[in-house]
Amino acid sequence: REQADGTENKMTISTMNNMAYFLGRRDDPRALGLFEQVVKGRTRLMGPKDIGTLNARQNLAQEQIKRGQIDLATSALKEVCEGKIENIGLSNPSTLRSIAVLLDCLVTGGDIKAAHTWLRRIERLSISRYPAQLVAAIEKIEAAK
Repeated sequence: REQADGTENKMTISTMNNMAYFLGRRDDPRALGLFEQVVKGRTRLMGPKDIGTLNARQNLAQEQIKRGQIDLATSALKEVCEGKIENIGLSNPSTLRSIAVLLDCLVTGGDIKAAHTWLRRIERLSISRYPAQLVAAIEKIEAAK
């Protein structure tokens, strides 16, 4: 049975995600609704803990940040990061990139204390090189002190 929102299969969802991405790059407000549909479809088809679903939630959160919905984005990003830590580990580059987005969101929202809490979690890792996105987020936290 076909879903009313068009998210009956992974290919449709992938196409919707690509459309949302390009709309978001053009600052088109329709991107938010498409990302929401992608998250709903992926959650229904793949489950809430699937890495693709978590990535879709991160994409939605990043669009919410652009639209000033910092509280919604922060809540979602915390869940995304915890889900990735559980599924692929704290030191995985994908997890670290998600944490970087969360750190940036926390600083944007003025929650420096929470940003430092997350930063302490990754400081314990013995990683020789952090992703550039994470380095930039750490520098932003340091500048906010």
